[in-house]
Amino acid sequence: MDTELLKIVGQIAGIGGIAFGVLLLLFRDVIRKAIFPKLTKEQGYKIIVLFLILVWSVALFGIIAWLISIKSNDKDKEINRSIKRTQEVSENLKQEENGKESFQEYLNDKIKDSELRIALVVGNNDYKKSPLKNPANDAMDISTKLTDKGFKIIKKINPSTNELINSIKDFNKFLCLGGVGLFYYSGHGVQLKGQNYIIPVDADIETMDDVIHKSINLNRLLAPVDKIIEDSPKRSGDVIIYSTGSGNVAFDGPGRNSIFTKHFSYAIDKNEFELFDILRYLCREVSKETNGKQIPWLSASLDTEFYCPNC
Repeated sequence: MDTELLKIVGQIAGIGGIAFGVLLLLFRDVIRKAIFPKLTKEQGYKIIVLFLILVWSVALFGIIAWLISIKSNDKDKEINRSIKRTQEVSENLKQEENGKESFQEYLNDKIKDSELRIALVVGNNDYKKSPLKNPANDAMDISTKLTDKGFKIIKKINPSTNELINSIKDFNKFLCLGGVGLFYYSGHGVQLKGQNYIIPVDADIETMDDVIHKSINLNRLLAPVDKIIEDSPKRSGDVIIYSTGSGNVAFDGPGRNSIFTKHFSYAIDKNEFELFDILRYLCREVSKETNGKQIPWLSASLDTEFYCPNC
């Protein structure tokens, strides 16, 4: 049955059944005398009760049908939103006119050459509690740098939790195509029980349970990467560079950018720097500027060299 028809039938049966049942209760004596004049009072009431049960059963099924139609419509709307988001991301990622007939052709060619480069860049500074000064600048400046390096950018400044989750889903879809994926995050984060969490700007964090349920676990972002590595261990890998080590604080910085972003932005401009050269540079320079209070940290499962030259 069509969901719109199901909704209409459900509304009529539900609301009409409840209303009819209430009328039976209010005017039971009048109805008994008018329809069942020859029956005793007790017999008349028993028949009315049976009618009441039947009417309210219909009403109950009507309400259930109504709720099912609403849920179905919500699901359809979410599917349409997802399709629209994917189309918008694809449209945003289209390179300028280059002779390709379609964006899919561009993706296919890039995948064949292992040249597809997608970056999700997020800057969160507009927190109600403990706002930050530099993350939005960090995200904008890193987006510019990565664009110059041939990356197609999904940029989000102060996204809500749902917006951030949707962006991660879109990013994951492109990660599964292959190539190089880069996620850059500037904002509040926390490590809890060995797990790393990103704090959205609209998350109200008061307890450890809030961190688990209202933040975004970094594992959600890395899940497709882990699957790719599992499927193709000789051709894949991942590297996570944290702006500071476990249990330490990353400083926002006195200038336009955070201390980590300032030095990272400089390092990726060095075409001769391999990925691990960038890490060594960051460890040295960030530690020097913070007098050893902030030292970047690396987690890697990559056994090949990776450079980020101009494209």
